[in-house]
Amino acid sequence: MRVDLHVHTDISDGSLTIVETLELAKKNGLTHIAITNHDTVEGLQQAMYMGAKLGIEVIPGVEISAADKRTGQKVHILGYNFTLEAPHITK
Repeated sequence: MRVDLHVHTDISDGSLTIVETLELAKKNGLTHIAITNHDTVEGLQQAMYMGAKLGIEVIPGVEISAADKRTGQKVHILGYNFTLEAPHITK
């Protein structure tokens, strides 16, 4: 099993499309990836579908931008393996 749990696409600040990202993952022998674009779940259904066709398990993810109210320090919080159809998940 080869895994990358922090992958961005061109939907946020990556440089490759979902398909290009998955093809590169396949070429490099990855079996599982989590697509964790910044502040959006856009494209995850497509990624999961395409991943299944390529034999790669796509774990739905998101990287949420946040800030500490006291210090203003910016942080990122990673979330994984949620139900895309859940009412609190939006694009």
